[in-house]
Amino acid sequence: MNFCDNQVGTLIVCNKPSVDAFPPESLLRTEGFCSWGACGFLAENFVKTPVNIYLKFPCSVDVQKVIIHSVVSAQRSTGFELFSHYDIGKVETLPSLKSSQGTKSREKLLQEIKDLTFSSIAKLTNYNADIFQIDNFSYRSRPQFECLQRVSQGSRLQNDPAIRTTMRHRDMRHLSSVSHLCISITRVSHGCVPAIRWVEVWGQPTASTPKTVVKALLE
Repeated sequence: MNFCDNQVGTLIVCNKPSVDAFPPESLLRTEGFCSWGACGFLAENFVKTPVNIYLKFPCSVDVQKVIIHSVVSAQRSTGFELFSHYDIGKVETLPSLKSSQGTKSREKLLQEIKDLTFSSIAKLTNYNADIFQIDNFSYRSRPQFECLQRVSQGSRLQNDPAIRTTMRHRDMRHLSSVSHLCISITRVSHGCVPAIRWVEVWGQPTASTPKTVVKALLE
């Protein structure tokens, strides 16, 4: 399932200012994608890289792949680095799943992130690619999520990505028990501001996730 979606309760925040019409929260909007006009995330024109976008998942996630569309209008990001934080078994209480994100939750999340340790799991740069894909080749789908696995093949990615790389870490928990993910924009084209049109984070809840939480996520 795609965890970069406000329908499953994922929260998002950026450490740098963004254009009002292109906030990081727009990356969580998957329903009616782009039908309402502004698409994606744009940093303010005075912002320099790196720009970090943090995702907090509603449960620990076994990540299969991350797909990033790096172009918004004339703005293009050309380099990314992924960082993860793992926290086995930590889940949000059910009433907070699928809740809306407000200013207080953003401030709380930024404060929470300051106390976390993130480790690099992937790095890639390409000056011509629109779409980047980062795969976890150790990922194995569990039976109850195999039907969703087929859905992931069709996502918003219509063609093969221009560039792909692999997630790597000596401690596999940084790939298979991810509670927070950081997408760092490290490079942009000359004259451009940091930009992301859309992001998808495909995976499944860890096997230790309570059944009640998995049920809530799938509904």
